[in-house]
Amino acid sequence: MTRSAGPIVKITPKDVEGGKYSKKKVLITFNGNIKEPQEFEDQAKNKVTEIAPTLGYDYISFCKVLKNKIAVIVWSCENGTDYGFDILYLVKKNENNKITVEKIFTGPSNEYVCVDYAGIVNNKLIVKYPFSKFDKIY
Repeated sequence: MTRSAGPIVKITPKDVEGGKYSKKKVLITFNGNIKEPQEFEDQAKNKVTEIAPTLGYDYISFCKVLKNKIAVIVWSCENGTDYGFDILYLVKKNENNKITVEKIFTGPSNEYVCVDYAGIVNNKLIVKYPFSKFDKIY
């Protein structure tokens, strides 16, 4: 049995208004240091949480991890009353464990972005999300 490096906790990143929803996971080591968690899904969600815009009620509404090195994430931003939008992100980890984030699509205001399919087919990443009565494939 391996010993854990410490507990995983959720914290509100700095510069975030109203941290009820937009939290990120961190690993607290037994000597008190804060580190990124080891799981790729947590790392990917953290990267999006750090860079995505905020309106007050912000959260990850969709996350699909592929091959433990690619994540398709939808970030939802809402002001809590009458305005909001979604952003579709692609997060990748390269051979050197460097994580990059790419914005694929920003939905129009007050419309939800729903991912119908995210997968790898014939070594190509396919992301389908309906919009304006047709599917877009990334």
